[in-house]
Amino acid sequence: MRKAFLTVMLLLLATTAQAEEKELWFRNVERKGLAQMLRARGFECPELQAGYQVGWRGDGNHLRLVCAGLAGKSASFRMVARGSGIARMEPWETVVLAGHELRPSLD
Repeated sequence: MRKAFLTVMLLLLATTAQAEEKELWFRNVERKGLAQMLRARGFECPELQAGYQVGWRGDGNHLRLVCAGLAGKSASFRMVARGSGIARMEPWETVVLAGHELRPSLD
């Protein structure tokens, strides 16, 4: 698991920022490790289907992870990676209420 995490981190840090999403390729052990990390943070992710690099922003390298959910539904999550490790994972979708964007708690 630790080896898979380090491999993913090196891949993310070595990838350059792009204007559009770029599909990433993960080995099975990396797919399982990322799905396990999402589950450990309370998200439903039985299996990681795909990963896309969104690009570098001020707070780190943003990726969109797509998980196969129960009953054939899929869910997307944002993962922000920094040189020191994974900064956060959160649902990809944001909620807009009365003109204000709400984000899920990071704790």
